[in-house]
Amino acid sequence: MEKDSNIKHRSDSVGERGASEKKEADSNNARAVTAEQNSKNEAKPAATSAGKSIGSLWISTNKILLLGAVLALAIAIKQQGMSKKQVMQAIRDTIISMQVLRSYGPVGWAAFVLTFVAMLISCMPGTMVVDVALGNIYGVVFGTIGSILAKLISALAALFIGRRFGKALGYECPELLKAKMATVRSHPFKCLLAARAVPISTGVKNYAFSLLPSAEVPLIQYTAATVVANLFFTTATCIAGAGADSLVAALDSAMGRH
Repeated sequence: MEKDSNIKHRSDSVGERGASEKKEADSNNARAVTAEQNSKNEAKPAATSAGKSIGSLWISTNKILLLGAVLALAIAIKQQGMSKKQVMQAIRDTIISMQVLRSYGPVGWAAFVLTFVAMLISCMPGTMVVDVALGNIYGVVFGTIGSILAKLISALAALFIGRRFGKALGYECPELLKAKMATVRSHPFKCLLAARAVPISTGVKNYAFSLLPSAEVPLIQYTAATVVANLFFTTATCIAGAGADSLVAALDSAMGRH
């Protein structure tokens, strides 16, 4: 009898331990589920916040790019029926209003560069004035990079635009540029570099190259020549802009030399 009682007691102890372990396991599972739910709840606001930030940046980028396009278009419209002095004054005033792009960081820098591209493609004057502004607003390094990038993009864009529409509109390559292209087949880079240095308006020069046969304007050499030809003068102009006390002073000084 006593033996049966001991066996029963041990059995009861084992059962109690099993129940206790099961209860502890259930408790651990419940805590794990709760922790997982809390983690998901914490992740949702973070994801929502990240989504809002990306959406806000996208909207800001679109607004800045639209601003640049509108400004370029506004200047182009103003150019009709205006003297060069009046056009340069309009460009000056517009650039001053574009100082707001500085507060947008890299996005604002990109918008400024794209606005410059639009100006060059539309053959507007004031290249040096914009270079001075880039140097003053973004410093020598980023100002120079922005200017050269804008000139390269516009040069390549004008090359393709001009090839498609230039001859149909009756445009011809300037004789001064043709004279520099005599050795293009034997020394393409040197020839294109010398041609890029011809004292013709940047926009007009860009389209003039498009009127030459494609074989005389190899794309790789043309790209390299465009960058090298603009590097020294652009850097010097951006240094002058960065050294000015203010953007207004920099622009007024540049317009006095323009």
